[in-house]
Amino acid sequence: MRCILVVDDEKNMRSMLCRSLNRGGYRTAGAEDGKVALQMLADGAYDLMITDIIMPEQEGIETIHQAKLKFPDLKIIAMTGDGFYGKEEYLEAAYTLGVSQVFHKPFLMKDLFLAVSELLA
Repeated sequence: MRCILVVDDEKNMRSMLCRSLNRGGYRTAGAEDGKVALQMLADGAYDLMITDIIMPEQEGIETIHQAKLKFPDLKIIAMTGDGFYGKEEYLEAAYTLGVSQVFHKPFLMKDLFLAVSELLA
């Protein structure tokens, strides 16, 4: 079974994504920030990371950068709802660091599931 790490500082969002992905047949784990996520990646085997961009402690861009350095084959989906410079700049930066897909919050779960299934096929 494929395992997905969901990284979001908003507990409700993180929980909802994990529950939905579990119902879709994936194993999930959640992390509240990038520091925790990087430790979890080092301790376990994950096929995909879905991460928010704007988070306290360690934001998503730095998390993506470090994850790609340490785990170059890890597939990553980035998402954001807001930001100081705007959504487009953050998501564009995520693409340049090697994410496979980006989403603007709010998004449709069917679109996320399609991206996940394509990346893990």
